Amino acid sequence: KAASWAWANKGKVLGWIRDGLAIDWIINKINDMVN
Repeated sequence: KAASWAWANKGKVLGWIRDGLAIDWIINKINDMVN
C-alpha cells in the first residue's frame, strides 16, 4: 500500500528526498567549516 502511494506521489516523494539530501549536504558543509 505504501509503495503504491509512493508511486502515485513520486514527484512529491522525490522532492522530499532531494530536500533531505540538500539538508544533509548543508549540514556536512557546516561541519567542514566548523572543524
